[in-house]
Order: sequence, then structure tokens, then C-alpha cells
Amino acid sequence: MPVVEDRAKAHVQSCHLLAAAVEGAPPPLEGPTPLAFGNVTLVATALAFACRFAGLRHLPAATVGLLGLLNPLAGAAGHRAGRGRLRGAPGGGAGAGGGRVLLGRPRPPRPLAARAAAGRPGLPRRRVP
Repeated sequence: MPVVEDRAKAHVQSCHLLAAAVEGAPPPLEGPTPLAFGNVTLVATALAFACRFAGLRHLPAATVGLLGLLNPLAGAAGHRAGRGRLRGAPGGGAGAGGGRVLLGRPRPPRPLAARAAAGRPGLPRRRVP
């Protein structure tokens, strides 16, 4: 796989060069900024992952799959919270993501009386000797 890794490295380097050419050099890190970056990248991320996976352990598989669709919505909400506007593709993507989550929710089971009225009374009862 060295060819794929070389291509990926070249792609990342070209993106960095393009960003530096368009936006210029980043501002220097001063004062408590490196400490804040370290906190966000290490401590807060580790805590968020621990909480997320501890909670996912208790959910059904269908719900866990739908939670993956919420990630773009969280990004759009963060953008909106930063006083950004969601126009065009980002706004449409946020709406589509919300729709997918609503459409993909598992339906609650119907009561036994409703299943019996539909001609499906449920599982047969076992006889206990």
C-alpha cells in the first residue's frame, strides 16, 4: 500500500500549500492558546468519545445507525450557533439529514389488541406442563 500512502501524503501537502497560498500563514500561537488547543484535542475529545460509546452500548442497533446521520446536523448547528447562515447546499444538507433521521426512526410496537385486529395476534403461547 505504499503507493496509496504516497498519494494521500501528496494530496494533503497540496491542500496545505493551497490553503497557505489563499489564506496566508496562520497567526502565531501566544499565551494560553497552545494549552487550550491541547485541552480541546486531548482531554475534551477523550471525554466525548468515552461518553458517546458508553451510551451507545445501551441502544439498539437501528438507533446507533441513525445517530451517525446526526453528525452533519451537529456541524450545521455549530455553524449556525456561530452566527453563520445556512444557504444552498449546507442548508439543504442539514434539512436532508434531519429528514433521514425522522424517516429512519424505528416505529414503536403496536399494542397486542391492534395486532389481533389486523389478523396477527402475536406469538403463540407455550404450554407449561
